[in-house]
Amino acid sequence: MAKVKNVIVISQLPPPVHGSSIMTQNLVEQLEESGVAVTMVERKFSRSIAEVGRFSIRKVWQAIKLLIDVRGTVRNFPDAPIVFFVTNRSFSLIVDWILSEYLRLARAKIFGYVHTLGWSDGAQQRSLYSFVARRLLGSCETLVTLGDWMTADLSSLIAADQQVKVIANAVPDPGPLQPTTSDRPVVLFLGNFIEAKGVRDFISLARAFPNSSADFLAVGAPESRAQFAQLNANVPPNLTMLPGVYGDEKTAILRGCDVLVVPSRYKYEAQPLVIVEALSYGIPVVAYSVGGIPDLLSGGGGIVVEAGAVDGLTSAVTEILSSGSGTAAMRDSARRVFEERFTLDRFRSDWTRIL
Repeated sequence: MAKVKNVIVISQLPPPVHGSSIMTQNLVEQLEESGVAVTMVERKFSRSIAEVGRFSIRKVWQAIKLLIDVRGTVRNFPDAPIVFFVTNRSFSLIVDWILSEYLRLARAKIFGYVHTLGWSDGAQQRSLYSFVARRLLGSCETLVTLGDWMTADLSSLIAADQQVKVIANAVPDPGPLQPTTSDRPVVLFLGNFIEAKGVRDFISLARAFPNSSADFLAVGAPESRAQFAQLNANVPPNLTMLPGVYGDEKTAILRGCDVLVVPSRYKYEAQPLVIVEALSYGIPVVAYSVGGIPDLLSGGGGIVVEAGAVDGLTSAVTEILSSGSGTAAMRDSARRVFEERFTLDRFRSDWTRIL
């Protein structure tokens, strides 16, 4: 079989920085590293975390521009397969469906890349949603999901014989495990400061610990300056709040971290990259049992507790911080899970094989 030379990718690169935009960047870099020329058609609906999931007139114009850009790109590269990051948020779903209908007419070869949960729930609640989702997903020659649990979420909307492949998320390898650099244990929240991600539960968790027992650090992109100020106004003395950091600063924070806490209450949480990153650094993870997180930590490296149970977070963090040999074993387990499931080498190999 001849190797694919050109690929069109329809998605969004950072900013804003979130799982889907980061994985778009990873995909483009890995395909180019394998010798494939990538043409990006960017969807720029949201310019910041505050705009994600919110309708605006600007987004309507961006949708029209996206349709024009896709049409022009497909005409320039009529034989190139298309990796299409499809989503199920109401406005984006409609835009993606319209795009898919054009791509059907153009007889394009579409690889639908699914990063979101909640398809089956949406279809059960609204018949129009079900129709649009079936048409969108059915336009794809192959669907690529993050795990079997995500494939199951799509099962009621796709044909029994439709080809579905699983490719888990991936992040760069930071190298061999290193001891943490802090004098006292550091418990970290790393994620966007939106309500569903559970930053307020993390603040409550910090209050449950004596000031002398551990340092707590919350790092993330706030929705606004006012929101960040409000969150930071009444934090306990052992908690430091920082706006989003990236690059070397983020690496230093991860290397100095003893436990990552992911208190997301979002029931459609898919495969959070922050957990994959923690596994790559050998950092034990404590997380709520929502979406795909139980699957992500099923091989070890973390503790999953009932969603919304701050006391469960407290018990799990206490267990990790107080267990010397047990913590070392959990660090080794986290790193092993990363090496087995979430490396960029595996990700690149899987994608080039499918294409």
